[in-house]
Amino acid sequence: MFDREPFIRFEVPVTGDDGVVNAILEAHLQCESLRTLRLSWVHVLAVLGGLMTVTIAFPAAAPPWLNANLPLAWALCCLGTVATAIREGVWSRRRNRLLAEHQPGDVAS
Repeated sequence: MFDREPFIRFEVPVTGDDGVVNAILEAHLQCESLRTLRLSWVHVLAVLGGLMTVTIAFPAAAPPWLNANLPLAWALCCLGTVATAIREGVWSRRRNRLLAEHQPGDVAS
């Protein structure tokens, strides 16, 4: 039934310390949560970009306050996307470092 290779494989020293497992799982969870948040920001950017395209193509169709505030909203979403991508990268590097430190076969018997 489960013939697939596991997504994450690591070994933990048999010391009774579960801090390594907690650190790896926390880093993985944070990385995946931030990836989801970043993708949400990208979708918001796409929607705002579509609205900006319509307001540029048909300026009379949109109210003046929308024409003034839409570029600001798009710029703020860009900043949110970049900040989230940076945080995602930090957690991804931490997860990869922890996994590299605990590769199968690296634990001394």
